[in-house]
Amino acid sequence: MPHWKPKSEVAFKAVADGLWQWSAVDSASKRGKTYNCFLIATSRGNVMLHPPDSPGFFAAQRQRIDDLGGVQHVIMTHQGDVKAGWGFAWRAWQPQMHGHTADIAILPRPARVLPFQPLEARFGALEVIHLPGHTPGFVALLGAFGGKRYLFSGHFLVEGVKGWRSTVGDRWIDERIASLGRLETIEADFLMPEYGWAGEIPNAEAPVPFGREVRADAVRQSVAALRPRKQKQSPSPVGRGPG
Repeated sequence: MPHWKPKSEVAFKAVADGLWQWSAVDSASKRGKTYNCFLIATSRGNVMLHPPDSPGFFAAQRQRIDDLGGVQHVIMTHQGDVKAGWGFAWRAWQPQMHGHTADIAILPRPARVLPFQPLEARFGALEVIHLPGHTPGFVALLGAFGGKRYLFSGHFLVEGVKGWRSTVGDRWIDERIASLGRLETIEADFLMPEYGWAGEIPNAEAPVPFGREVRADAVRQSVAALRPRKQKQSPSPVGRGPG
């Protein structure tokens, strides 16, 4: 079932010069789960993050996106990102697809047939940050727009009614805790998550305030939630990819 439902109302806003955002509430979610798509201007062309998995989105928003310069690149935060959206974006603009080498290697079909290229440490002015733990090649992006720093972290870290949590799953918990520690050291003014629950969490609508105190609290809560799962975790073979 698609995250971006065909009849969902899509909201658009220019966050800053060179940074645009589309959002839609999942009508099937009782908690008002809201998905985000971002378009980022770089010296290499426009980058789309989290292309919606709805052909209706691209039909309705194609002209607006073209007016903003189209889409030259799509970056996946991880191999479990919305794969149908990659295909819709590819058919519309034939962008270059990018991802971390570790996740390109475990892409399932049909995503495997798309021409993904390995990411380097920088993409134009965007810093590419490797945060293994949810998947081996999970990446976040950090960029400055209008004098503010924005961290695009997919769903590596989100806030819900139970507080801040890192993404679910019991594999690579040590790596995820280490990545959370690294994330705390990244200076950012705002978090730009793939989704959130803006209807029930104060200040959860992207851009989410993510200054030093908020960031430290988010990491502390996420690590605290992961530790009991680590204690229960039985030894598992090293090097296995996600199922």
